[in-house]
Amino acid sequence: MENNCATAVFRILQEVLGNVARHSGASKVFANLGMEGGSMFLEVTDNGNGITPDQISAKGSTGILGMRQRAKVFGGEISVSGEAGKGTTVVVKVPMKIKESA
Repeated sequence: MENNCATAVFRILQEVLGNVARHSGASKVFANLGMEGGSMFLEVTDNGNGITPDQISAKGSTGILGMRQRAKVFGGEISVSGEAGKGTTVVVKVPMKIKESA
């Protein structure tokens, strides 16, 4: 299950980077991946156009919907925010079960 979760987070990262390339006009993208409070944490920020609330909630936003569905399968969540002319940030948090050593 953990491999599947890691793969889902990787696929979300691919989708985010694809959206940056297609829509943002960004010249820089920053990604941070780690563990925080028992959850896998991914934050991707760009310096592009900035996604609007209407774009985030648009019915045609199948990429965002797909990312949310991937995270939800593993009990995770995604937040997407943007500021006009200053960029977009996508934050993914997915709980991870850490194996106890014997």
